[in-house]
Amino acid sequence: MKTKQIRQAYGEALVRIGEKDKRIIVLDSDVSNSTKSCLFGEKFPERFFNVGIFEANMAGMAAGFATTGKILLLILLQILWFFVLVIRFIV
Repeated sequence: MKTKQIRQAYGEALVRIGEKDKRIIVLDSDVSNSTKSCLFGEKFPERFFNVGIFEANMAGMAAGFATTGKILLLILLQILWFFVLVIRFIV
């Protein structure tokens, strides 16, 4: 069995989710190459927004999209590190 990096599997999973539900929107905080969310952006450029380092604005954008029935995935490096720490703590 060939193994993948977690970030590659994550990016591919985003694409699969995006194929199943057109309401999915990805907001990225300039970490798309690190998290491989760029794969989603390549496949669905109209549903991928890189807001750079403006995470506070990302929250406002998410609220606006949510009022129109969109489902948001916010990609922040801080959140990813939090999940890594939680997983390491649990294991």
